Amino acid sequence: MGDEWKMELLAQAHIQPPSTPHPLQDIVEEAIASLLPMHREIFYMRYGEGLPIRTIARELGYSSHQIIQAKIAKIQKEVREYVERAIAESDTEGNT
Repeated sequence: MGDEWKMELLAQAHIQPPSTPHPLQDIVEEAIASLLPMHREIFYMRYGEGLPIRTIARELGYSSHQIIQAKIAKIQKEVREYVERAIAESDTEGNT
């Protein structure tokens, strides 16, 4: 869960936008928008509202918090990979 602090920072941008947007903000917002609706909801519950994993599981009707924990890991991976791809593509476009 080493990326968790990064995800929390990203979600905070949606709650209180900084006066100067982070250069990756648009890409991150695109990454979040590309998530499945349920994953987006989990993302905002965890990182936007700061809810504990057990609370999210309970509110979404899951009997085990481990399911939500696994979904959060998958969401983190999807967002990270989307951002990495977008950066790589922009680097490639800048070098041509």
